[in-house]
Amino acid sequence: MSKLQRNKEWDNARLGKFTASRIHEILTDKKRPMTENEMNEHMINNPKSRVKTILDVGDMCYTYAREKAVEELYGKEQNTIITKDMQRGIDQEPMAIDFFARKNTFYNIGLCGFIPYKEIAGCSPDAVIYNTEDEIISGIEVKCPTRQNFFKIVTKGIDAVKKEYFAQVQMQMLVTDTQSWNFFNYYICENTNQELGHNIVIKRCEETIAKIEKRLPLADAYKKHYIQQININTLKND
Repeated sequence: MSKLQRNKEWDNARLGKFTASRIHEILTDKKRPMTENEMNEHMINNPKSRVKTILDVGDMCYTYAREKAVEELYGKEQNTIITKDMQRGIDQEPMAIDFFARKNTFYNIGLCGFIPYKEIAGCSPDAVIYNTEDEIISGIEVKCPTRQNFFKIVTKGIDAVKKEYFAQVQMQMLVTDTQSWNFFNYYICENTNQELGHNIVIKRCEETIAKIEKRLPLADAYKKHYIQQININTLKND
């Protein structure tokens, strides 16, 4: 496990790996026409059905796999864009974790780096919660949303959690073999500088976990295929 985040060691540990923050991209689906064999099998099991399409892997999975192939071959892209929202999250995350810790003094909270999963994926929790044996039993996913989005979460609860965030915490539970995760939203009121927080405990969803486990080997196979194609078809100087 790399000890810190946002440094060279952390970057190297994540290189070419499918990470929790973008794991939703390998979970996307798209409809396609059934093949003749698929149609025959479907009609045997569902003789009255008129369905002619089937859910398959979505385009985002292929795009993400290709991106990871390039990253594995040529390293991390240097000119990445950091948006205003991203920078706010980077700046306020330590304050959010400290606020959560002050409100939950009974938790043994610690920081960690990248935690690998089967050499092809992994996650970098914002913070983790340990038991008395220093085993990870849960974690904290911090978000520092805008004013409107913060109060949307406060009033609507888990129904307002974006699908990509839900997938992210499920991936973190898969990697750490835990049963729940804290989805903590943090906001500093610009008029009063008062710190506000809202926590949702998200339970492990075995359906989502199973889909991640099924899709990860596929995404890795696509990545290896792209690596092969890039090596064969790319012209290089001597």
